[in-house]
Amino acid sequence: MALTLLSVRGRVRSASYCLRGLLAAVTLLASVGAQAARAAPSQVSVTCPSSPCSTSLIQSAIDSPSTAPGTTIVIGPGTYDGDLTIDKSVTLKARWVGVTLNGENSSTSPGATVTADAGTTATIDGLTITGGFGNSSAWGGGIRVAGATLTVSNSVVTGNTSDPSSGSVGGGVFNSGVLTVVDSVISQNKAGFGGGLDNDATLNMSGALVLDNTAGPNGNGGGLDNGIGAMTRINDSAFLGNTATGGSGGAIDDYHATLSISDSVLINNSSTYVGGGLYVWSGTAPPSISNDLIIGNTPDNCGGSFTC
Repeated sequence: MALTLLSVRGRVRSASYCLRGLLAAVTLLASVGAQAARAAPSQVSVTCPSSPCSTSLIQSAIDSPSTAPGTTIVIGPGTYDGDLTIDKSVTLKARWVGVTLNGENSSTSPGATVTADAGTTATIDGLTITGGFGNSSAWGGGIRVAGATLTVSNSVVTGNTSDPSSGSVGGGVFNSGVLTVVDSVISQNKAGFGGGLDNDATLNMSGALVLDNTAGPNGNGGGLDNGIGAMTRINDSAFLGNTATGGSGGAIDDYHATLSISDSVLINNSSTYVGGGLYVWSGTAPPSISNDLIIGNTPDNCGGSFTC
């Protein structure tokens, strides 16, 4: 009888230990799950019932008090007409392909299609940005980065203008903040200076295609104008078919700024004067060039204070 009682006590004690271990494991999993739920970014969906729609649908999602910083706004396919201001740290992400933001702007109704305000850290992912028109009082046609930190990935910025007649800059994108362009296309934009992009602060490009942009009629930097005091880093990217009409730097104009280019190509760009591919102004620090292919540009590949 004593042996039987000891055996029972041992089994009870063993079961108690197992139960305690199980409860501890459940508590730990619940804690981890709660932390994961708190850490997981929230999402808001925007749909276009019948294209074209208004960008006000997206703007309302950004402006909603329930949209906390860090939220991803998932946008359904369609064309959304009108301008958009990102004044909160959010991600605008296409649900599928075929999401277009069309500013429908002009000289009589100017404005950037997308403006990213200072103090925000935002991302544009998978969108097409078109129809913007900047002017001398508000630069930037497609995207105006007004002191924000913005990442543009898997996107297309095309068919935008920053009034060439007034010498405005940044047809596709004007940047005065921290801009990162990843796996995106900047094409067929035009401006007085910086037909594709104008950088006045910090620009990082990787996997970008800058194609068929135009600066002029008396401007520099058909693809990119790297402005005074700015810093641009370009990696694994291509500048093709860009033009500086009446100026220099068909692909890139580097004006008293810092420029590094690696593993990239500048091909078939042109300028009216020198530096069909790359123009570096006198007094500007020499750019860092490594493993690049700068060929086939008109009237020459490099000009100004830099020879390639």
